[in-house]
Amino acid sequence: KEEDYALMHDESTGLYNYGFFKAEITKRVEECNSDFSKKLFLTILEIDDIKSIIENSGMDAAQMLQRSFAKTLREEIKIDSADVFIAKISQYQFGLIFNVITPDFDVLEAIKQFKLKILEKENEQSGESMFTFTAGIVEYKIPWTDDELYKKAEYAIEEAKKKGNNQLIIIR
Repeated sequence: KEEDYALMHDESTGLYNYGFFKAEITKRVEECNSDFSKKLFLTILEIDDIKSIIENSGMDAAQMLQRSFAKTLREEIKIDSADVFIAKISQYQFGLIFNVITPDFDVLEAIKQFKLKILEKENEQSGESMFTFTAGIVEYKIPWTDDELYKKAEYAIEEAKKKGNNQLIIIR
């Protein structure tokens, strides 16, 4: 059991890891291809200015920030209208898969609300905002493969980062 847990989870955050995230994308894309009524969104979140955080505050501070971000993701991304799968997919990137359950779900609004929660928590703790994150969001379209969906999400996060910090881009 411990070995299975270690194979599927990121050691520093306890979130699912990249490998398990990719397997989950494959599974959920297959589900959408067999049930055309399902909607799926893939989101990549990246903590902004992580290099300057490391340079100014050190690697330990950056890792603490990463763990805090992961904890806030687990606590705050609970949505009645979507099933959410959360993973750490690279050093400072996090992946979210939203399987939409009800037609009123708005992925952009969900991420905006999460941004507000991050700011609220930071303001409670320090009185100021210590970091932001950028998000690239893609809505799955049949007949994309799991790899195509992931590549489009990578493209979305890169385009969002080109616009600057604290940005959101959605590709529908």
